[in-house]
Amino acid sequence: MPMVPELDGAVTPDSHCLPDTGHQARRAAAAGSSCGLTTLSKLVMIMSLRQAASSFLCPPGRPARQLPNTAVLNLDNLIDYLAEVEDELHNSATPAVRFQHCVILDDPGSYLKSLGLVFAKPIIRTLIYNNNTASRSAFDQRQRQARLDLERTRMFKFAMGELRPRASELDRDMLNEYAPNLLRQLDDIERLSEDPELRSAWQKVTLTNFSRCATGRHYKGRLSDLIEDLFPDLAEKYAISSRSVSEREVILHLAEVDLVEEDDSNFDSEFTQRRRNALRKCIDIFYPPDAVADTASSNESRQSGHRCEQSCLEYLCNHYINEVRDRNSNEQSPVVRILRNVHVVNRRSPTSKYIPPKVKRRGANSGIVWVNGENYGFSRHRKCSEFDAVVVVGDRIDSIWEAKKTVTPSATHDILTKKVEAIESLQLDPSAELQFQDDEGKTTRKIPFQSQIGKLQLGVYTEEIQKAANSADSIRSIAASHAIADIEKTIAAVERAGGGEKIQIEVQLDSALEIIQNLRQKVESKRRGN
Repeated sequence: MPMVPELDGAVTPDSHCLPDTGHQARRAAAAGSSCGLTTLSKLVMIMSLRQAASSFLCPPGRPARQLPNTAVLNLDNLIDYLAEVEDELHNSATPAVRFQHCVILDDPGSYLKSLGLVFAKPIIRTLIYNNNTASRSAFDQRQRQARLDLERTRMFKFAMGELRPRASELDRDMLNEYAPNLLRQLDDIERLSEDPELRSAWQKVTLTNFSRCATGRHYKGRLSDLIEDLFPDLAEKYAISSRSVSEREVILHLAEVDLVEEDDSNFDSEFTQRRRNALRKCIDIFYPPDAVADTASSNESRQSGHRCEQSCLEYLCNHYINEVRDRNSNEQSPVVRILRNVHVVNRRSPTSKYIPPKVKRRGANSGIVWVNGENYGFSRHRKCSEFDAVVVVGDRIDSIWEAKKTVTPSATHDILTKKVEAIESLQLDPSAELQFQDDEGKTTRKIPFQSQIGKLQLGVYTEEIQKAANSADSIRSIAASHAIADIEKTIAAVERAGGGEKIQIEVQLDSALEIIQNLRQKVESKRRGN
């Protein structure tokens, strides 16, 4: 369904359109009635940006052209949907409550939320750092570095203790023929590990660097093949040393190295012991020794997202271009280009070693948005780094599109705080410009974003809207993640869990209501054009 800004008399509801906004229409949609969202195969929302024109798909005085298997929504529909989610938070018959993932207490103002694997890292982050590491991204970076450190240390021990002594015993002619630089490169790696001034370079050494020690025309960077041919008795030890580190090993390493103690003035041995016991218990619950990494769900989610992006492009090609041509039926239609996977890239500074991509390498159906990262506080890392699709009509950027498999409150929040704010920042940045190739791929064109103020719109393509009851359960989970930040409450929740029982943390209903109310206020703010 396309979601368009509301226009007086612009939309004529019929069998393909939702009725007037309100709880009745939304409840019918959630129930899957003939006019509801669940009966439709596609949903497209057009969300207005600040100062955006209101005649994107529906010029004033002209009915919206209905497309097969689509319907038209506006921001009022989204606001009403969020209001229904808020109503469901007071309901004790949502799926999570029925399946006892949430337990409503005698006090209706609080509930117990069961903490599954998705809460493992937030819990462990709280127990290890006690909020001294403020952001999730910092914790993720620490895990990546810990993984590299563990793999490097294990491989370094094998290379120096097993491989180098055996390589030194080889006949010199054989060594020069099959492993000409092996000993020299192992010596270089050892020097990196010993020199304090080269610590940053040492921390970047990975398993790949060890594998590349097998230079020469025979093995060409394949250390495993070299060991199998020249030192077959070391093959098993090499396989053990070169395997990827498990999630449990990384977390145990962080628990041992990074556990942040209280200040000496506030040191409480009993509290610290409770904290360590809770941490060990959580590691055993969430990362048991015999656990096998399950990547099927993440791969399926990624593929589902790719399919949604492809459907978005097909929708734009099949319907949007025709709509633009209809609007210009009395004159020559402007050239319409649909650019996919448009990345936002910082320009290279005179002193930077970063080499930005060239637009020609990305092909004629894509482009690059260039920015100077220091301008107006905009940075691609702070907002977003990619737009799923950008529609260019003639010499102007007509719309930017985001593909979401399912619209949820969390997805709505990400769109408002990342995509919308990123585009608004681009419009204020005089250095920001869209660069793309012409149809023949011979020349490139540039369109400044600052010239598009008041003309851009953000389209959100999705295939379904999450049911309000399920969204309410998602909000309960988000509120639980906020409660986990309280280390006292988290330790108490872990201690309450007996053998084989799930960890349950007490959450105040007001915190869940505050989340959905703040989100609705954000949507209302955009609806007013602020």
